Amino acid sequence: MPFRFHRALVTALAMLAVAQLPGYSMGGRLAALTRTKPPAFVSAHHAARGKAVRAKANSKKSTRVARNSKSKASNRVAQKVSKTGRKSNHNKSIAQAKHGKKRLAHASRHASKKIAAAKSGGHSNYMWSAPINLSKFDATTSNTIQMSFTDGQASKYSPEDLVRAGAVSYYGLKGGIRPRRGPIRNLILHSTETTQLADAKRVVDSWNSRGLVHPGAQYIVDRDGTIYETVDPSYTSSHVDTSRTLKGVTNANSIGIEIVRTGKQQYTAPQLESVVHLAGYLKDRFQIANIYGHGQIQPSDRTDPVNFDWSSFKQNLAMLKGNTRTAYGAHTTRQFSAVTSRAPARQRS
Repeated sequence: MPFRFHRALVTALAMLAVAQLPGYSMGGRLAALTRTKPPAFVSAHHAARGKAVRAKANSKKSTRVARNSKSKASNRVAQKVSKTGRKSNHNKSIAQAKHGKKRLAHASRHASKKIAAAKSGGHSNYMWSAPINLSKFDATTSNTIQMSFTDGQASKYSPEDLVRAGAVSYYGLKGGIRPRRGPIRNLILHSTETTQLADAKRVVDSWNSRGLVHPGAQYIVDRDGTIYETVDPSYTSSHVDTSRTLKGVTNANSIGIEIVRTGKQQYTAPQLESVVHLAGYLKDRFQIANIYGHGQIQPSDRTDPVNFDWSSFKQNLAMLKGNTRTAYGAHTTRQFSAVTSRAPARQRS
């Protein structure tokens, strides 16, 4: 129903109601008919209804606004999350790429090490041989160096000079050699203690038969007193087990001397003499402070040099020159009768 018609109907009904009131005249009726404003209660009714309608509309509008705001907020959050996710994925991709590069570099280094190790037989820091000059000196020079070695005055000559002069013979290691990377502080005496009789060369051959990595000492003294150098002392060999040694002794800071002996054999006088001369030379040449037996620095599984007379050794060493400290304390200058003044017997290799 149109609002104007509804309003006119309400007005007519109101007039009829008013006409029934006592004292109400025709003039009053005519006046009522000409009114443009409805009675107060009608206006109040319309005002209340309009207010309700407006309130409902405002409520719907508020709901729409709230829904739109929530939707916009959700969209903003979603966009932010999406952006954060994209950034996170981007950062993750960068991190994965960097990690991949690191892994590739590590794999490359590892492969290079494996290739180097394969070329060297599996141990890249070991060597099959060490360089040495084996050309002989002239007779005069050789004799001078030999006499200096016998008298304990050869420290100015290199180990290679002793070999070239014939004071020391050479029978080289094949494998078991590493560059030395530190000072020499210790001299270690060993005895070969083979299961069968074996001379110095046979002992060295048994070491060399084990491949690139094997035991060995820089020097070995044969039964007849011949001193063999297997590798220059500027290189290391594996003559002690560094996982078992005491007193800080390692292959890197020591030189080894093997003395040929097995079973019930006694050390020969030429052997003892050669050991004293060689030890005196090495002590002076490399300023070695300590001389030990293998069993003294690796007592858990070694006892060599077996039956070695340390007292006689230190007395004869002191007789040569200077001061050195052995495992048995202070030395004396009393001469050991088993050691003669003659030069040690030698065998050319």
